[in-house]
Amino acid sequence: RRSCTIAIRGGFHVHTNHCQVPEHQALEAPIPYPSSRARLARMQQLLRESERIDRAFLEACLADRANRELAICRDDFAGISTNAALVVCPEGPQLRVCHGQPSREPWIDLLSG
Repeated sequence: RRSCTIAIRGGFHVHTNHCQVPEHQALEAPIPYPSSRARLARMQQLLRESERIDRAFLEACLADRANRELAICRDDFAGISTNAALVVCPEGPQLRVCHGQPSREPWIDLLSG
């Protein structure tokens, strides 16, 4: 068993479906899909360019359809669609989820502090 703790001391942390810990990447199978890396880069770009990062902004980012089949929110590209999204605000605490595509499905509160 291997684990890694990532200390977040401010700003933001983005994670998609591939390993970001260099020591663990050799253990990952299969090699990450291009969409995982593209979604990570797009989310980081949106966050860097934003003047304000709040819940509404994050929900809009997760609904972003730029880059077509490599989009954060995908709609049936070769049978692949986004099926859920999650926003966690630890200082709230707040946990919001969207079951389905965030570009068209409602968000609900699972935890609201």
